[in-house]
Amino acid sequence: MSAKKFSFPLEKVLKLREFEEERARIELGRAVSEVERINTELKTIAGKRCEAGIMRSQDNPGKSWKTEEPEKSSGFIPARLVDMDGLFYIEKYISRLDSERDKLLEDLTAAELVVEKKREIYVEAAKNLKTMQNLKEKKQEIWHKEYLDSQAEEIDDIINSR
Repeated sequence: MSAKKFSFPLEKVLKLREFEEERARIELGRAVSEVERINTELKTIAGKRCEAGIMRSQDNPGKSWKTEEPEKSSGFIPARLVDMDGLFYIEKYISRLDSERDKLLEDLTAAELVVEKKREIYVEAAKNLKTMQNLKEKKQEIWHKEYLDSQAEEIDDIINSR
C-alpha cells in the first residue's frame, strides 16, 4: 500500500492569488485609514471653529483695554469696549480654518474614490482566490475518494488472495 500524497497542480497559481488578495486587502486598509485620518482632522477643525465662534460671540462686558477693570457707563457710551484687533484675528483664524476644512473635504472626496477603487480590486482578488480554493477542495475530495477506493481494492485483493 503506497500512500500517494495529494498534490494540487495549480498550487503556484493559488499562492499567487493569495498574495494578490493579501496585497489588495492591505491597500484597501491603507485607503480606509486615510479617509479616517481626514475625518479626524475635519472633526478637530470643527471643534476649533466652534471654540473660535464662541470666543467671537462672547461679550466681554465692561473691560477696559488697559486696566482690565469694568468701565462706568455714562449716557449713550456703551459700558464695554470691543477689542477690534482680537475680533480681526479671530475672523482671520476662522477664515483659515474654513479654508483648511474646504481643502480637507476635497481630499476626503478623492480619498473616498480611492477607497472605492481599492475595494473593487480587493473584491475581485478575493473572488479569484475563492475560486481557486474551491477548485483545490474539489480536486482534494476527488483524490480522497479515489484514495479510499484504491485502499478498499487493495484490502479486497489481500482478502481474496488467501
